[in-house]
Amino acid sequence: MQRHYVKVKYKNGDKRLRNLNWYNDNVIPKIEQYIRDDSYKKMLDLGAGNGRFCKLFHNWYENIICLDAIDELDDRYKYCNITHIKKHLHEFETTELFDIVISIASFKVMYEYYEDKFFEFIHKILRKNGRLMLEFHLSYDRTFKDSKALAWFNNGKISNVKGFEIISIAETICLKTPRACGFNLLIQNIVIVLEKIEVGEK
Repeated sequence: MQRHYVKVKYKNGDKRLRNLNWYNDNVIPKIEQYIRDDSYKKMLDLGAGNGRFCKLFHNWYENIICLDAIDELDDRYKYCNITHIKKHLHEFETTELFDIVISIASFKVMYEYYEDKFFEFIHKILRKNGRLMLEFHLSYDRTFKDSKALAWFNNGKISNVKGFEIISIAETICLKTPRACGFNLLIQNIVIVLEKIEVGEK
């Protein structure tokens, strides 16, 4: 597992955009080779929030669907190739097959609710050899320490996800100094990329 320690300095401006810049500088370089390819045309962003990560990905794919049951798409991230759908995962119906499915920061919430059915659903909507990218933070979210998603990761269940094979696990550890507190905060970021395989291949 890769470990990268970086010092993050907060600057003026939108907190979400500051975090986006950090993500672009420190996380994307470690995963781009696994989720970016000229053959990849369609991406689904699960738990897309206000769609800010589309700022990083909108030039990579021809069509992007942002799925989120709560947040609306922010005007700053409305690109011509992006469609926003305000639904929960279990309400989402599609006949499309996606090349890439990503879930940034929202996987822990989805796994809490859907557990392994989350992977069953993703398997159905990914094309052959399509890829799933999961990202979450471990250290700063106290509510996460007893979550099903963390147990799934720590107990090695990641190696036995039916219909998927691990392509990459990357870890970034950084120090942040939020304005709300005067001390450094250790952030542990995990990014997992899995590739769809046919059941029985593994």
